[in-house]
Amino acid sequence: MRGELERFWRLLRQHTHGQRTLGFVRRLWETDRWADFAHFHKTADTVAELFEQFGLADVERVEIPADGRHEVGDWVMPLAWDCDEAVIEIADPAMDEAIVARRSDVPNVAGEWCAPTEPGGQVFDCVFLPDGNASALEELDVRGKLVCTTGQSRQIRGVLAEKGAAGCISSWTRNERLADATQWINVASDRPGGWGMTALDSRQITLAVTRRQMARLAELADRHGRLRLRVRVEARLYEGALPFVSARLAGQDPSDQEVILLGHLYEQGANDNATGCASILEIARSLAAAVAAGHLARPRRSIRFLLMGESYGSLAYAIRNFERMQRTIAGLCVDTGAGPPELARCHYQINGTPLCARSFLDAWHVTVAREYVRRYRRDRQVTLTDFALGTDQLFNDPAIGTPTNWVMIPSADDVWHNSADSLETLDVRAHEDLVGIEGATAYSIAGAGAQETALAAELTAAHELARLEGRLHDRLLAGGAGWSDQVGEVIVDAVARSVRSAGQLAGDAAGHVEAAAEAARARAVACLADDRDRRKRLGLADDRADDEADATRWDRQAERMVPRRSPGLVGSLSLDTVPVERWAAGGMSHSPRWGGPCTMAWWWADGRRNVRQIRDAVLAEGASLDGVDLLKYFQFLSDCGHVTI
Repeated sequence: MRGELERFWRLLRQHTHGQRTLGFVRRLWETDRWADFAHFHKTADTVAELFEQFGLADVERVEIPADGRHEVGDWVMPLAWDCDEAVIEIADPAMDEAIVARRSDVPNVAGEWCAPTEPGGQVFDCVFLPDGNASALEELDVRGKLVCTTGQSRQIRGVLAEKGAAGCISSWTRNERLADATQWINVASDRPGGWGMTALDSRQITLAVTRRQMARLAELADRHGRLRLRVRVEARLYEGALPFVSARLAGQDPSDQEVILLGHLYEQGANDNATGCASILEIARSLAAAVAAGHLARPRRSIRFLLMGESYGSLAYAIRNFERMQRTIAGLCVDTGAGPPELARCHYQINGTPLCARSFLDAWHVTVAREYVRRYRRDRQVTLTDFALGTDQLFNDPAIGTPTNWVMIPSADDVWHNSADSLETLDVRAHEDLVGIEGATAYSIAGAGAQETALAAELTAAHELARLEGRLHDRLLAGGAGWSDQVGEVIVDAVARSVRSAGQLAGDAAGHVEAAAEAARARAVACLADDRDRRKRLGLADDRADDEADATRWDRQAERMVPRRSPGLVGSLSLDTVPVERWAAGGMSHSPRWGGPCTMAWWWADGRRNVRQIRDAVLAEGASLDGVDLLKYFQFLSDCGHVTI
């Protein structure tokens, strides 16, 4: 494997360069940083044009309705929004330097889906809410006023709607050291954990300023006992469309298997995520050029490239191409920064697959990454982290069926979703690393045959067993109770299944793969037995299941309930289609769209497992079920039509 990878990198480096990737970053960022739908369409046009120039096959530019009503899974697509200008000006007290901020200088001044003002602008009284605490609003008269806060606007949006506020101006940034950065406000839902503005959400003026600018406004209000701002927002909310673009480097294999590289467009940052998308563009261009020149063999399987809106676009793609997803054996999601290798925080992070989707991908991907840094970037550390849903990893849902890793290199400083995420923060070596590692991972999986299949099975077995031993060791040191037998069975099955998944690469290696899977299963069983023995010797707690006679009422009910998801509902649940007042029946206070135990339980609900087995699977994933009653949860989902029982 090492020799083949080094040969690949030598050839690829003849066709690629980090500066070219940086050029793609500039092209994407120049439109996406304006974060409105007119510019999103320009970005999509650029991507489609580049895919055509690269000579890729089946270039598609698909528009998803963005009308605030169209459902993708149970997600509701947001309304489209465009904004020409937004200006914040001090009206009272009178000031010589009255302009505070404007969108034409800093695009983030207008939050996405910010409501328009009357032509020429409007003057608003301001109320200050220093810490963004929604409960503090109960005592304030905010009707028709702008609330100025150092907290996140999303935390108070629902209360502002109830109290009739005109809107909000926020100076929040996750990195409190950034005095002159303006946050991108990209949440406009009144629902807890909501995201894009739907037809049912309130229209509010949503603006952002820097911490320094907010401090000036607060000082003026304190000194004069009042503050009135003139705000002019030239924007429109309308029924439009949100495009995604895909293309492929065609493979030789008649089975139509694919590997997919995906990244989300339409964000304001040069790191997040113009860098991720530009890296995918450079991988597509360089692989196509190397294959066309005869420097690289055409891979057995096709390599698909997908650039789209985060989550909304990837979910729409999966539903539209459901059969294709069943043939897509690995996904690489690049959502990243471009930090220098010398900084410890700028490691090469691969977020792995959940147990319900565990495959050979984790082991193969990490092996390629470590070989690359050994050869080309010794300063860069490679880490594999446990699955956490934070971007377009929805393909891991077993109902979609594509194990997907999320790749990221953090930026040198925390510039998440704010105006400090600019071209000046990028390190071109990060672009070279992304192209080298993700290009090699995609190409090597796409080209794998019988020999690589056997290697993948062995690598996966060693990797998963080491991972299991590490989890047991960490749990022991943390004082956690031992797993029950049922939880252990889920983990053992996942180890064997991940090894067995290598068989997708070449059927003629099936015997070797099956032998490796059974050997890994036996070793996993032995690891768990050793852990139980160790705990006995140390007198530590054990969560092994009670005898049937001692089963609780909950257990008996859970064994009788077997939930099956309703057709077409895949990915994570948003609850966008369920009234918030009904959520309490399922113990829900927040949308589960970004993962957690409720998403894990949803993904394990395949119509074959009862709720007790689903609980064991969620615990095996490492999720906490504190405060979560899965019986209530699935009954709630049944009442909503999301599952049948």
